Amino acid sequence: MSSIKAYQESTLLKIEDYYNHLALLSNTSTSDALKTEIKAALFSLFKSNYIQVFDFTVKEKTPISLIELVEKIKNKNYSFFISNSTNTYLSNHYWTTAYDLEIRQEDNNRMLKCSQKVYFRPITKRFGMTEKEVWTIKLGEAE
Repeated sequence: MSSIKAYQESTLLKIEDYYNHLALLSNTSTSDALKTEIKAALFSLFKSNYIQVFDFTVKEKTPISLIELVEKIKNKNYSFFISNSTNTYLSNHYWTTAYDLEIRQEDNNRMLKCSQKVYFRPITKRFGMTEKEVWTIKLGEAE
């Protein structure tokens, strides 16, 4: 249980990485080559590329796939700020992190209450001839 708590504390860093990647992808001054690398890093944070996140580009929070969101925010210059995060323990394999998200685009600012499912599972890693089971966290559905 104490190791799960440590992983839960690092969840916020993954969520912040997600929004930092989105900000870079939406930035008009980010090169296409860098955007390709950022997309790969962004998708590696998630359980699946087809995971449903929320579409913050419209007034109502509606579900959208991560791939669709990445395409939709191109050259829109978004920035994001996270505050008031809390973890809710649900099971041994996932939990939910709730947070407030401030979204800025030009002169438009919005505050949203969000929650993100976070998966916690073992994977087998190979180090030369040695295999070891390690635990990893991956982001899941957001609303």
